[in-house]
Amino acid sequence: MAHHGYLELEGGHQMIEFIVKQCSLPNDPPGKRSPDPEYVSNQALRLMCDNVLQLLATTVEEMEPVLWPFLLEMIEPEQYTEAGCVVCKCLAHLANKKREEKAEDYNLDYDVLANTPKPNVMIARLMVLAGCPKNNRDRGIHVLQLMKGMSPNLNDNLVELWDTVIPKLTQYLEDAGKEDSWSQKNWEDLALKVKMIILE
Repeated sequence: MAHHGYLELEGGHQMIEFIVKQCSLPNDPPGKRSPDPEYVSNQALRLMCDNVLQLLATTVEEMEPVLWPFLLEMIEPEQYTEAGCVVCKCLAHLANKKREEKAEDYNLDYDVLANTPKPNVMIARLMVLAGCPKNNRDRGIHVLQLMKGMSPNLNDNLVELWDTVIPKLTQYLEDAGKEDSWSQKNWEDLALKVKMIILE
């Protein structure tokens, strides 16, 4: 469907939103497994939809106008928090690609895009998501990469700061994952320093 341009037609955004809803499914209750041999668990469905969304964003060029900037609308609503990892991963790929290529559709007009969260809302939401980087299938690195890719669209004063700081924070998360020595307290201290710099 995507390769043949069907999702670019009316209803394409509803299809993407449906996939994101499946990416947001909670885990099945523990100890309750259906006897139906064809039963698909929430975890399995969620993983499949994560993969579908990621493939659409990274391998189907025709999907870029459908996903960008529409997927940004999925960042703020609480009901999509569980999908934060895959949504940020897809958006980070698109934002960084468009920023590097200086794509014509990279810069966002928030007056025209009425449903897209405004920059101050987006900054606050991304900082909250980054505050617990191990949640929602280790979303932290993807949230940070989205922050870096989006910075010119959020605030010109953030561009140099985030271009410098975010790779260091990303490296911290990668190193902590390898060493299996995660400290939420240390991370919160680092995130607080970044917030204080932003507020200055």
